[in-house]
Amino acid sequence: MIPTNEKVSPGRAVGRIPPLSINQVCTRGWTFEQDVEFLASERFDTISLHMPKLESVGVERAAQLLTGAGLRVALINSTGFFTLDDETRLREQTARTFRHIEWAARLGAPALLVIAGAAVGRPWEDQRDLFRRVVDRLLPEAERHGVRLGIEHHNPLRPELSFVNRLSDALDLVEEVGAAYLGVVLEVSNAWTERGLHDNLRRRHRWLVIVQVNDFRLPTLCTNQRVPIGDGAIPLGAIVGTLREAGYRGDYDLELLGPVIEEVGYAEAIRRSVTAFKELWGAVPDPPGED
Repeated sequence: MIPTNEKVSPGRAVGRIPPLSINQVCTRGWTFEQDVEFLASERFDTISLHMPKLESVGVERAAQLLTGAGLRVALINSTGFFTLDDETRLREQTARTFRHIEWAARLGAPALLVIAGAAVGRPWEDQRDLFRRVVDRLLPEAERHGVRLGIEHHNPLRPELSFVNRLSDALDLVEEVGAAYLGVVLEVSNAWTERGLHDNLRRRHRWLVIVQVNDFRLPTLCTNQRVPIGDGAIPLGAIVGTLREAGYRGDYDLELLGPVIEEVGYAEAIRRSVTAFKELWGAVPDPPGED
């Protein structure tokens, strides 16, 4: 059975309150403890964890901090970066991802973001077939722990990180596998210019694990020129509107990074983005049957 993203945050209505998590990537220069303290002080209730920060404090300490602050975990971001044509390294990387799946289960995270990795220089189809073998190893462990794996479509300027560079390719891949515990992390800043975006969202939203939101300033000369929501060019209202009308009921995840965010300041960038997203959410009509 394919998960349908019907669950929402505890205590939240589906309608006027957006299910928004704050990703620790937004505050790269802060510690895990600083993140938790800030989110608690701002009365946010949902967090997405950044793997280097989680590794720095350990799972036990992370669980204590999150429980103490009453924070729900929406996603752990990220695992993978598989060296698809090097079996020795691949065994080590797969074992690491097994460990990350276990961590996600212990922290109550329903999903783990996966960066597919690459075999640079080989045809896309060959890389897909190699990655499918990795997926076949991972899925039994993901199902055993009840953690959904979400493949992120990555920026094509970094082909060494992932061969999956388009939302449509990620959706094709997970549909071919057809497994309940495999889906796609929609990164809006990597997808908003894609051909057929809204058609894909209408027809295939059931495969989405989470939707990562931010904004994008034009012009740009770097891969992560993200800005607070409302300061850039992404038509986020139209994208969210399509998702809600189609029936997507999962989390949205605020993921800000890049030089502009550093200049604005972490706290200010998050506050401005949350305010803008709430206003955007309020302007999107409720689907029939919701209030």
